[in-house]
Amino acid sequence: MLLLMFSVSAALKLFGFRRVYCFQGRAVGRLENPDDRNQQLIAAQKTSALLQRVNREYSLLGNSCLAESLALWWLLARRGIKAEFRIGVRTMTGVFESHAWVEYDGHALNEVDHAGKIFTVFDLRSLTGI
Repeated sequence: MLLLMFSVSAALKLFGFRRVYCFQGRAVGRLENPDDRNQQLIAAQKTSALLQRVNREYSLLGNSCLAESLALWWLLARRGIKAEFRIGVRTMTGVFESHAWVEYDGHALNEVDHAGKIFTVFDLRSLTGI
């Protein structure tokens, strides 16, 4: 997971968000696991918790929410869990903020469950058509 986090961070710096998102989106769109949605939610939550722990405790770079969310999205896709990658923005007291997270079945995995209500979410499908 640590190597994945480093790779995603490096790819974002080298190629930019759009290319990394499109590359990952092609893999995400093809995989799907027929397991029960509750089992998938539990697996997604465990994967998210482990990735957050690795990022927090072992990463020397202090990876951003963007890199962490892209890595989580990819990991879940590899397990056949079709999650949604989200980016949102807000302005509180005049300060522009952006944030990225992953949702599965309406549940934010690496963020508070109501992140979609705190941030205005972008429709990323227009970037790639996925």
